[in-house]
Amino acid sequence: MKGYIRKRGSSYEVVVYLGRDATTGKKKYKSYTVRGTKRQAEAKLAQVLHELNTGEYFEPSRLTFGEYLDRWLEDYVRPNLRPKTAAWYEGIVETHLKPSLGSVPLARLSPLHLQRYYNEALQDGCKGTSYGKTPGSPLSVASVRGHHRAIHAALEQAVRWGLVARNVADAVEPPRIEKKREMRALSAEEVQRLLDVARRESRQPELYVLAVTTGMRLGELLGLRWQDIVPPVANVRQALKKAGPDPVFAAPKTQKGFREVWLPPSAVAALEAVRVRQQAEKSLAGECYEDHDLVFAQPNGRPLDGHNISQREFKRLLSLAGLPDMRFHDLRHTNATLLLEAGVPAKVVSERLGHSGIGITLDIYSHVLPTMQQQAASKLEEMLFGRDGDGAR
Repeated sequence: MKGYIRKRGSSYEVVVYLGRDATTGKKKYKSYTVRGTKRQAEAKLAQVLHELNTGEYFEPSRLTFGEYLDRWLEDYVRPNLRPKTAAWYEGIVETHLKPSLGSVPLARLSPLHLQRYYNEALQDGCKGTSYGKTPGSPLSVASVRGHHRAIHAALEQAVRWGLVARNVADAVEPPRIEKKREMRALSAEEVQRLLDVARRESRQPELYVLAVTTGMRLGELLGLRWQDIVPPVANVRQALKKAGPDPVFAAPKTQKGFREVWLPPSAVAALEAVRVRQQAEKSLAGECYEDHDLVFAQPNGRPLDGHNISQREFKRLLSLAGLPDMRFHDLRHTNATLLLEAGVPAKVVSERLGHSGIGITLDIYSHVLPTMQQQAASKLEEMLFGRDGDGAR
């Protein structure tokens, strides 16, 4: 097989010879536009020629969107992305995109196809069973926006591979989320009520103590190892991404995610209680204990299931404590809010939470800033003039 490259303005055209048409006998050529350097064009030519010689080549014009999505998952998503992210993409592709758009030729996929799909998903729902939803169950705006991100990512890769000239998802507006879910933070008194109930009703009440005193994410808590703890410091080094017989752990996504979190005495005492209980569980389980060095684990050593904790146990504890419904993640918000209200600098709070920058912390917790401003003014007045914010000496 042969091919060549020629300059076309600011891009390069890669042309390969496909042989003769079986019906007409005419020579067949296929061209690809490479918007980049000549070296990239040469790499594209080498790739296509290799596929032709090994029998892996396929004509993009005959490739359906569903067939392309299968290749995208196999050749790009699974080798390059985190297992949890890959599983998320696979679920969307198999349950939603392929049943609805899979038969559309990739080269003919248009913005109108995508717009109709988004509208139908909001009104008529999914085509298959997914996350407890049955066929026909309307999807939320957030879910459809997630589908848009998946489609955009897939088509962006198709552009890089030279299968399509443009990403048609760029021309489509996904549905907008009208109102962001309100963040909920517990007061100090509500935290005590929650912990009191957890001590009576949970097998591992210390998990909730660590959540409200460190602000760590649930995955970080479930991935915390004894080797990561040097009292009074807990080092965040990994997070649990998937429980089960073959658990999956992953390092933090950003450098700021790797961090030291200083523990208050109550958290240190809680960890000691966990260690004592865990030693007894190890002795009881014997050789059946699967030691992953986890602080929070099942009696047999396996990782805890984060979904069961956040959606079952935590919800039950809230109900027993007479507290409003909230997410487990809101315990992280509770930690940050209480620290800021106590006058802890936002920079310190940001570092404890592992935010990539203090701007993120200030944006999320802007509701606490007015109180902090008032406290700062009162403290300054007292320091300079010996009177409080109300003018009293």
